[in-house]
Amino acid sequence: MPTDPLGPVAVAAPTLAVNLHGRGPESTEALRRTRPAALWAFDLPGECPWEPPNLAQAGSTTADPGSVATGHSRTFSAGTATSAGTATGYVPGPGSEHEVSRWCRLLAAHGVTCDPTELGLPVPPGLPPVCGWARDPTADRGAGGGETQGRGSEPGPTVVHPGGAAPARRWPELRWAAVARQLAHDGHQIVLTGSSAEHGLALRVATAAGLPPSTVLAGRLDLVALCALVARARLVLSADTGVAHLATAYRRPSVVLFGPVSPAEWGPPPDQPKHRALWAGQHSDPRGGFPAPGLLALTVDQVLREVTLLKQGACPARWKARAS
Repeated sequence: MPTDPLGPVAVAAPTLAVNLHGRGPESTEALRRTRPAALWAFDLPGECPWEPPNLAQAGSTTADPGSVATGHSRTFSAGTATSAGTATGYVPGPGSEHEVSRWCRLLAAHGVTCDPTELGLPVPPGLPPVCGWARDPTADRGAGGGETQGRGSEPGPTVVHPGGAAPARRWPELRWAAVARQLAHDGHQIVLTGSSAEHGLALRVATAAGLPPSTVLAGRLDLVALCALVARARLVLSADTGVAHLATAYRRPSVVLFGPVSPAEWGPPPDQPKHRALWAGQHSDPRGGFPAPGLLALTVDQVLREVTLLKQGACPARWKARAS
């Protein structure tokens, strides 16, 4: 049920209500008012805490998805949520854990077995006719369940998503334009995505990059069409926002720019060469009204270098190696 902005939920007496909005308490109370038979949420009395015990003790960490196991299963099972996923990989800051692990703990606390490394989604069954890419992306999908560019097929579009939920997560538009301009020069077919409210931003980026208005898809795609586009993409470039998670889910190569929040909390699996996260190592307010200082520290050359490394198939170094 949509709850953005947070407010009354338009349902009565559900069998189960699950709070995916956060830790509450406002969002939890909004669900409680629907009189559910069962309510799953963080920080209810005697139930799953937002901060896991192993993070609260001696600065230990819970691993992010895709990290290398240390002898423990990475599947969260009922009754073993705080120990089954312990591993090494990205090292979150004190008191933090990857959001995938956090939400798997909530499920495990209620008896649902889940695997935090299982991040894939099935490819949508059709691709809208956008800029000439009208083929069904499932037609040439490999046996691995996610490759959407078959042998001999034309490369898909390169998706540039310059927006973000808050200004703190938005890289300067002229830098996005410089990246898009260079990639177009290198033969990429660029499309710019975003919400209806971000149409103007995407159009400014396209204009500064010397691209025609037809490349601007911001506000023109519904959610399913956007998913299908990302599933067909040659490459996805974005800040830390929803499109980056779609690239992970559809196993499309991506470069993701992190500013106020570490990729150890929200980033793609760090051991997969298809996904590269850039972060300058500076935490700040993710809801801030200006681009985060750490985001401004990232340069056009750094982003283009990551694109080159993706093409070469190089394994990503940990984000701290690219902090400067």
